[in-house]
Amino acid sequence: MPTRDRVDRRSPPRPGEIRARLTKALATLTARDPGQSRVTAADLCRLADVSRNSLYRYHTPILAALRHDQGVKSARTRARRSAERHRRENAALRDRLTKVVALVDHYFAAYREVTALLKRRDRELAELRTRLHSQPAIISAPYLAAPSLHVNSECAVKEATGRTPESFRRKRQNDVESCFMPRKESK
Repeated sequence: MPTRDRVDRRSPPRPGEIRARLTKALATLTARDPGQSRVTAADLCRLADVSRNSLYRYHTPILAALRHDQGVKSARTRARRSAERHRRENAALRDRLTKVVALVDHYFAAYREVTALLKRRDRELAELRTRLHSQPAIISAPYLAAPSLHVNSECAVKEATGRTPESFRRKRQNDVESCFMPRKESK
């Protein structure tokens, strides 16, 4: 029965044999699925049953191949992550663009509606002016301001102005009507 204290007295492996085991282990590790974790020197040495010191000291070409494979895989990983990030950004930009287009459509429709209303108003005003054969007249300010006074009683208005609120209203009504009446041409 073998014990743990017993030293294995096998003959040391030849350098070519170690190189072959390391090469085979490297091929096995690099042939794995690219989605798996990176290949490390410790994994390579464990699979080939070689010490890491031996790998670093005597087998630099295999170590260089390992580093190259790590660089290629890390470049692929970086490219994959970058592509995924770009896909997410593009999706977010498409979503924002859709919202902006919807807003532009909404505001353009509102602009067209307001433009149509303004044209209609201008047309109606022009028709009224032609029907009345008159030009707009300026109404003096005191008559416009009087009805908008906020006075609690008619007496207060009469005391302040010497006139009744009803006389202000009649005067204003007469001024407004005279604006739209055709003017008599003087000869």
